[in-house]
Amino acid sequence: MTLTGQTEPLEILIVGGGPAGLAAGAEAARQGVPHIVLERGELAQVVVWYQKRKLVMSEPADLPLHQDHPLKFQEGPREAVLQAWTEGTKAAGTNVRTGPANEVLAIEGSKGAFTIQLRVGNRLAARHVILALGQSNLNRFDCPGADLPHVAYQLSDPGEHEDQKIVVVGVGDAGIENALALCNRNEVSIVNSGTEFPRAQARNQDLLYRAIAAKQVLHYTNAQVKRFEERAIIIVTNEGEVRIEADLVICRIGARPPTEFLKRLGITPASKDPNAVPPVSETYESVVPGIYLVGAVIGYPLIKNCLNQGYEAVGTSCASPLNRRTSPSCAACSPTRGSRARWPKISRASNARSPSSLRSPTCSSETSSGRRRSYAPSPVK
Repeated sequence: MTLTGQTEPLEILIVGGGPAGLAAGAEAARQGVPHIVLERGELAQVVVWYQKRKLVMSEPADLPLHQDHPLKFQEGPREAVLQAWTEGTKAAGTNVRTGPANEVLAIEGSKGAFTIQLRVGNRLAARHVILALGQSNLNRFDCPGADLPHVAYQLSDPGEHEDQKIVVVGVGDAGIENALALCNRNEVSIVNSGTEFPRAQARNQDLLYRAIAAKQVLHYTNAQVKRFEERAIIIVTNEGEVRIEADLVICRIGARPPTEFLKRLGITPASKDPNAVPPVSETYESVVPGIYLVGAVIGYPLIKNCLNQGYEAVGTSCASPLNRRTSPSCAACSPTRGSRARWPKISRASNARSPSSLRSPTCSSETSSGRRRSYAPSPVK
């Protein structure tokens, strides 16, 4: 073992430093469990990718965080959330490593004796692994012109754009927020494969309807992307082919989990449906004993879901799926506590088998960023 002179296996190794991974790390630190969080990007990379000054929503509104959750979260601008989590992670004493050298390439072994291979050649030993990988593989178009320089898949700073013709493809929350942030100083169009915005938060839907009514955003409905041309995008609508001039096209068409990496571990989606996510048990354990999946990788991208699931995968010590050597006595150990105990029964029944909706698109694919799932993980059969 070459990292930090490791002589004893970690109790928990956590892959991914987003909200689920940071929550797991903070709870492990609080309970005094030997652990490490590995993130190949920056701390909370998923939030770093948000557009600057984005309002990070506290959804679903009826889902509280655990009362004793060590990593706090409240709705606010991107920058405030990043600062709070940076400070909270430090205060919790989380053992976190960031940067490309900490990318996990392979996990071998079995429960109680995993070996984790990192990009730089280091190997770590851990008894249990929590994968909080998110859905970081952005979907991209595969059609003529998709590699042109004016075609982008993220927006960092809306303030950098002024007096431009900008087209946003996709009407999930990310696409809507991009369009709204840009429309005051630019000529903005949004391309929708349908007519409404069913996968977006209600607040974003309302704001976009208002912007369309005020003619701040031009709304193309029932539209599919056919190709990209120099400083233009070609779409097909019910009225035929339309060419839209564009200095910038921002394609917000979702992301997908690292399916190939998971398959190498023996973890496969619940079905052959391209939208399916891996099944997990009520304790988030995958079909591979000792490897746990939390957050967006099992179809729950909302921050409060991620925070609770990361906590829960570690925090129920008395009935711990991680089978720790020590079981401290604490109120948090009751398996009846936490978000699952308060999940609406109807939501568990209807969502337990529901697949993730993040698609891998071609030019005729649906251009949405995915519907929001709320409560129960898909069960292991």
